[in-house]
Amino acid sequence: MSDTLKEELIELLYHDSFEFRVTPTHKGMELEIFERSEERKEEIREVIEEWVCYGSLFEYLFKSGSCYSYEGLIMACEEGKDDDYKIIDVEIHIEINGPSPEESETIYIDFSSFLIAEKLALNPQLIGINNFENNLFNVEFVINKWQHVDKFDLFYCMDNEHIKIDLNKDQRKIIVDYIVEFAKSKEPQLDLIRSEYFDVSSVTIYCEENEITYKVNEYYEFLYSDVFD
Repeated sequence: MSDTLKEELIELLYHDSFEFRVTPTHKGMELEIFERSEERKEEIREVIEEWVCYGSLFEYLFKSGSCYSYEGLIMACEEGKDDDYKIIDVEIHIEINGPSPEESETIYIDFSSFLIAEKLALNPQLIGINNFENNLFNVEFVINKWQHVDKFDLFYCMDNEHIKIDLNKDQRKIIVDYIVEFAKSKEPQLDLIRSEYFDVSSVTIYCEENEITYKVNEYYEFLYSDVFD
């Protein structure tokens, strides 16, 4: 069976590499193939659907028993040129995405031990009030997978209005350092048994109105023959 599948994959790759996504749903695993031609999509689906949704590739990635959405790129491992050209193996590139909604707990940035107005020496009179209330501050930020802060905004919520607080360089560094340390301390781990072909993982962190969400990506690269032959 594995020999037949490998041969069918190689036959598909003589036309071109292809990408797909597998997503868990309440009805089972849903396969999406990224091709413009409907005919090409169906050719690929006939070959890979069982393999990527329930078969040996799926079982290899999720041997822990947990299940996440994942994306794949299937490429040719080639040798020779022109008349001597041939595909000798199948390169498999996988990106697993998590955590799943069932595993995600709601996490809010905690300002109880970080008194924003005092730490940043904010003047409440600049927005027309006498005193700040710590629980009325909220932040929005994105920490990208390279651990850089792409976006950061601090707001004060008053009378159903979000008033943006302008910060100088030093103030911004103080609060950004705090939220990065807090957010990273809560970083989730995917429930996976990593194989020897695990490459790297990355985490993107989002926060809107103090609620933090995480996108964890784990990357794997291997040859078909290394795992399935």
